[in-house]
Parts: sequence; C-alpha cells; structure tokens
Amino acid sequence: MSVEHGDNDDPSILYHYTDAYGVVGIVDSSWRDYAILKPENEIGRHKTIKLQASDIRFMNDTEELKFGTRLLRNHLEALAVDPSISPEFRAAFADIAPYFFPEGTLDWPVSCYATSFCVKGDLLSQWRGYAGGTGGFALGLDRDGLENRSYSIGRDRWPGDREAPAKVTLKRVVYGEDAGIAAIDEHIEDLMKTNWTSIITDRRPQHSQQARLLLFTMLVRAVAIIKDDAFKEEKEWRLFTMGEFRWPVDVRARARGLLPYKNIAVNVSWKATAPEHEAHHKEHPTIVDLVVGPGPEQAEQVVAARELLKGTDHEPKVVRSSKVTYR
Repeated sequence: MSVEHGDNDDPSILYHYTDAYGVVGIVDSSWRDYAILKPENEIGRHKTIKLQASDIRFMNDTEELKFGTRLLRNHLEALAVDPSISPEFRAAFADIAPYFFPEGTLDWPVSCYATSFCVKGDLLSQWRGYAGGTGGFALGLDRDGLENRSYSIGRDRWPGDREAPAKVTLKRVVYGEDAGIAAIDEHIEDLMKTNWTSIITDRRPQHSQQARLLLFTMLVRAVAIIKDDAFKEEKEWRLFTMGEFRWPVDVRARARGLLPYKNIAVNVSWKATAPEHEAHHKEHPTIVDLVVGPGPEQAEQVVAARELLKGTDHEPKVVRSSKVTYR
C-alpha cells in the first residue's frame, strides 16, 4: 500500500533514493558527530538519522549549476539599473553580479551543500538514476522533520573549535527561466526585508568585503534551487545548508573522484531525557516509508530492510516493495 501523502506541490513525505550502502549509513544512529546533539549523560539509541549534503559545485551535471548562476547574474545586472530599486541596493547588485560568473563556480567564496528528494517513492527514472538501477531503496522522510528539526553538523577546526549546528533549509526546485527569475525575485525581496540590509549596502571601503561576502552567501541559495526545464519531470526538492571555507568539511570517494559534503542530522529532538526523546519520536517519526526497489532479490531485501529499521529503533512495518518492473 502506498503511503505517499499530499500532492506534488505540498507533499507531507519526501523520498531520498539511494543504494544499500547509502540506506545503512543514513539510519546508523552511532555516527560520531551526533554526540553534540544530546546531553553527555544520555544513553541509548535515538531516531535521528543523518544525510550527506554534497557541495553543489560537484553535482553530477555541472550545466545545471551554470544555468542558475547565469540566470542570477543576468537578473542582478538588470536590477542594478532598475529605477524602482533603491540606489543602495542597485549599487550592491552591480557590485556582486560579476562574482556570479557561470564558469567560475569553483572560485566561489562560500559554497552550498544540498541533498535531493522526490515527491514520489516509486519512480522508474529515480531507480535508474539514483539507486543503482536494481537493489535500491527510497527512504520516505517526514517533511515536517526535514523542514523544522534538521541541522547541519560541522567538523572541528581544531579541538574545542567546532562550527555550530545550523538550521537547514528545505525548498522545492523550480524549472526554467521564468520560474527561476520568480524564485530569484522572491529571494531578493526576502533579503531586502532582513536586518542585514545596512551591512549589505555598506559601500565604505573597510566594510565592502564583508558586505560582498554576506550578499553572495544570501544570493547563492537561490542558485541551489534553479534547474533547466529539461529536468522538470523530476519534481525535485532540496535540503541545503551553507558553508564557509574557513571550516573543514568531510570528503568522500565516488566513481568520478572526490566529493566534499556536510552531515545533516534529520528530525533532531532537543529534549533532556530519554523518555522525552522517545515521546518526541513517537509523535514525529523520522522514517514514515521505505520502498525496496525492483531487483531479483526484492523479497529478501524487504525482510533485510525491516531488520535494519528494527535494529536502529525505527518502525519496521513501514517497509514495502516497489511496484515497478525493472528488467
């Protein structure tokens, strides 16, 4: 039985497609950085899971990043001469636009780390593209937990100097130029209402570098959710966080080389005691669906997936088989 809730625009469950190695790593509650999220005297397993958010500059298709970067730069240049914009912001947009050079993403002063989701938990294109073809898994996660109780976990720069946990952002990806420009405009309107406007528009020489870095950090978030129309059928959502290069990040190996990433703790409970943690996760389960993808050993993998969830303190009854035939 399918448990997908909501529609494509307002889903209550979002699906992360992965392979067997990925699903084991995601639900493992013993990962090293989790200790900072709970009191030192806390004992026992908890139902927070971890995701790896990849540096968007190293995504599989670099053209999608160039598309959003080019769109943002062109729009900033237009806003820089728009008389309806205040002179302070026109100057700020004119100053920052050249830094969004589509061929210069590797030179960004900050980066954005993202992990992807789909609104559907049993799509052939996703099994093929993101879960290894056969033997994959679609992890159905509670959107509320992703949106409101998830944090990026930084690494120590040196003992005792750790980047503080930061709230992550969940956004629906938009496709094409028109939707991309609308998303940029919405982002800029929100930016212009923040308490940072006096810093962003400060053109004094001694403050210009700080103003430029802050504005760049705010604007690059828009690039993270813009893709070409060709990818529209994916109906993707992204969970993302920012990172300054003064803080180290983890790096993992993949077939094409190395990939920088940050860990994200999903559905964190900030309660003080074990019973309160248990009550929180009973009311707000992290994993609400787990679809075992098509493959020759699907029945066995359903049983194995239930054992995985049971052993990590999640509800094993949420595991189900894909209905897709993949040959």
